[in-house]
Amino acid sequence: MLATKQKRRKKTVIDGIVMRPVWTETFKNFKVGESKTFYRPDLTTTQARVIAARLNTSTNMKFSVSTGELEEYCIVKREA
Repeated sequence: MLATKQKRRKKTVIDGIVMRPVWTETFKNFKVGESKTFYRPDLTTTQARVIAARLNTSTNMKFSVSTGELEEYCIVKREA
């Protein structure tokens, strides 16, 4: 079951096409003030914080990451 979860996290099937998300590009596409919710099977809070920290230091973008109940989901918001 763990292997299935890992495969699911890395790849998503949409209309029969296997897609792998690029989270850095997803974060870069946020508009200022925009926030999105990501659920744990797709993106963990720890992963979101690492990506946000890297983008905060390498670009002029500023992101904040907050967690939901029992860390079931995280909310990523672009502040600048």
